[in-house]
Amino acid sequence: MKRLLLTLLTIALALPACGDDDGSGPDLITMEDVAGAWAATMFRAVSLDDPSVQFELIAAGGAMSVVVQPNGSFSGSVTFPNPAVGQLVTIPIAGTFTMISQTEMNADFAVEIPPLLEDGLVEFELVGNTLSLHQDVTNFDFDNDGQFEDAVFDATMVRQ
Repeated sequence: MKRLLLTLLTIALALPACGDDDGSGPDLITMEDVAGAWAATMFRAVSLDDPSVQFELIAAGGAMSVVVQPNGSFSGSVTFPNPAVGQLVTIPIAGTFTMISQTEMNADFAVEIPPLLEDGLVEFELVGNTLSLHQDVTNFDFDNDGQFEDAVFDATMVRQ
């Protein structure tokens, strides 16, 4: 009997630790959860017409870092190879993320930088200290000919 009471007491104490603070279900992701310093470990555009055609910023020697505030505003920088000048170029970025749902947010850049950074709806998944981003249809100039092709965008950011 004592063992049963101890087991029931342990379960009763453990249950409030599951789910959200009011006990009605899982915790909801908020912009406060996304807030912090992030660095890209993968930032890739893939051609919709030919998935073998890709551009991966990090593999090409580039970098992206961003700091997101609890209100959704963000700032940071993107460094990318510029084949026209044969060197890396670093540009500042800023804007606002707006949470749409538990899997989508809107990215509103203060200044859009096609083809790397464009406004729009972005799917996301936050697991621990990893933020995965996906945008179904965007545009990217894969061959630097001034013509943008339809592309899919994916990124993985790691909390710093």
